Amino acid sequence: MNLRDLANDTAEVGRAVGALTARPGPTPTASRTPRAPGCEVVVRRTAVPGDRAGPQVEPYLFPRNGDQPFTEKVSPAAVAKVDAIREQALALGWSERGLYQNRGQFRFPYGEDYGLVCFIGDAQRIGEVTKQYIEIISPPPRENRLRFYNPDAPQPWRAACLSPSASGRGLSLVIEKSRRAPGRS
Repeated sequence: MNLRDLANDTAEVGRAVGALTARPGPTPTASRTPRAPGCEVVVRRTAVPGDRAGPQVEPYLFPRNGDQPFTEKVSPAAVAKVDAIREQALALGWSERGLYQNRGQFRFPYGEDYGLVCFIGDAQRIGEVTKQYIEIISPPPRENRLRFYNPDAPQPWRAACLSPSASGRGLSLVIEKSRRAPGRS
């Protein structure tokens, strides 16, 4: 086998691969630009339908203004689900920040900046709405129930106790996050 036979075999393989991977639609146009004698460069331009950029959808931002470096993408379906319970939740003491915020100082889900709208997927639905939590129900058949807690409401695990104030005048309210001894899990 010489180089000429190898080149012919390679060209046949290239044509076979090109036939297998050809896209339906308009045929490519080729332009030949002469270079050195006996050498040509073939440039192919193919017009592919659907390559046009569609209308740009403005991303959902809450709060619209601010210096939060991270933003979590939110689907319109999640916003619609939170809109459905908005009045009830606001009447129970929820803030709009707790319901709609999708911008924060840390990446999602870290920190306490992100609202309910970031945690609801397209397949999930909202269950019970209380002052302390809102239930997120996963799709059937399991229908697991998760609770999204209100960061502004008093929670049962945050025990309040009185301790001597730092200034030495009376007692001050101290909130304990855990009753466990330090270093224990």
